[in-house]
Amino acid sequence: MINLAREVVGERSVKVVEYLYKKKDISEFEISKQLKMEVNDARSILYKLFNHNLVSYIRRKDKVKGWYI
Repeated sequence: MINLAREVVGERSVKVVEYLYKKKDISEFEISKQLKMEVNDARSILYKLFNHNLVSYIRRKDKVKGWYI
């Protein structure tokens, strides 16, 4: 899967895929913190992986702010 992610999304996706391997319910905030990258960059990589059916996600609404996280 790492090679596939590298091929379709790019080299930057490799760290994200390796981090996600065998994990469940990880937020883009946790990914960005652990991998020392901007949240927007982590989110962009995740969207690209999602568009190629390599990851899935669940949208949840923050009860305080009303935003989807």
